Amino acid sequence: NDMNEPALFKIDSKTLPENVLHQTGKRQTSHAEIHNVYGSLMSQATHEGLRRLQPQKRPFLLTRAVFSGGQKHAAVWTGDNAASWHDLMLANRQCQRLSISGFSFCGTDIGGFAHTPDGELFVRWLQLSVFHPLMRVHTQGAHLVGDDIEAEDAVQLEDPNHRVDQEPWSYGEPFTSAARAAIELRYQLLPYLYTAFWQHQKLGTPVLLPMSFIEPDELFWAHHEREFMFGADILVSPIIEQHIDYQQLKLPKGVWFGYQDNRRYETEATIKTDLETIPLFVRAGTVLPIYPVMQHTKTTPESITLCIFVGQNQESFWYADTGEGYEYQTENYCLSTFHVQFDGKLSVSWQREGHFELPCQRYHIRIVGATQFATVLVDNQAIETQFEDGVTLFSVTKPFGIIMGTGK
Repeated sequence: NDMNEPALFKIDSKTLPENVLHQTGKRQTSHAEIHNVYGSLMSQATHEGLRRLQPQKRPFLLTRAVFSGGQKHAAVWTGDNAASWHDLMLANRQCQRLSISGFSFCGTDIGGFAHTPDGELFVRWLQLSVFHPLMRVHTQGAHLVGDDIEAEDAVQLEDPNHRVDQEPWSYGEPFTSAARAAIELRYQLLPYLYTAFWQHQKLGTPVLLPMSFIEPDELFWAHHEREFMFGADILVSPIIEQHIDYQQLKLPKGVWFGYQDNRRYETEATIKTDLETIPLFVRAGTVLPIYPVMQHTKTTPESITLCIFVGQNQESFWYADTGEGYEYQTENYCLSTFHVQFDGKLSVSWQREGHFELPCQRYHIRIVGATQFATVLVDNQAIETQFEDGVTLFSVTKPFGIIMGTGK
């Protein structure tokens, strides 16, 4: 649902006149009263219509205009932005603030709706949006609307050398490879994102959280909005400035592991930010489910990687169901609860509830943050492992109950 503020280009107010009448139940009222809720009412009507047409399918609806409570019916994006580093910074803030306002299913037009980003800006925006629940590249390209065309756009459209494509492959190398890596990371993190939505639906916890919500007594976070939490256990420090070689950031209390370098961090971190790098940290004690790289979400993963980041007394979750329909309401889901304990010896327990059968035929286990183990037991059975670059690796063919590892 677009243009549903509603938007009208042919009059000065750009929307319906305030004296236009609407029928609300048994009475009529003016647009002055209805304007703010007009978009949300359109979303509600569309959602109800889709439920009637396909009652066994969960509706997916995207809206531009919305009001309090509209998150019950539609995801939202932030509207027409521009291809600029300033708008990239705003995109980061907007989605954090929407999320804590109840609108967790949110995103922005990647790369900017108006004008044309260069390769670096496009890649950095794509990398930020890996962690936005709605990830969508969208641009006006040559399809300008409205009464007025800005002079810059008019000149660009008359220039035969001007590129209006805004695709991950439009900018050539090294940008194509960096864009591919970001999109692949998104697919790998889908089980974690789906779990974050389950937590949002069950507990009301926003999918994105500003750091001021994690450490409300730390005044630093009240003035620094770049970093945010993606779900319960991943901290993201997006690159939102041009030509950044290193990014320094403060970390919340506790132990964190770099997702890409497996290094242990406390208090702060300085990360070298080449084009493919996204500063990304996982809370110690987390078990992170990772899909293999896939081409589309209809693919059934034959294997999944469980990344265990060692820590003490940490609980984490993985929620899975059919992905469509409402069978989860009759317990056709699988809720995995992981408990990690590490005090020189490692203990990882995996409890499951629900009737949904996980489709995976193989589970690859990565244990990050511990020295090489002398012995690893999976459900009391000794198992052969590899130890590479500080990471313990092995595979099993079925869900386990408990892993025990003892040091050398």
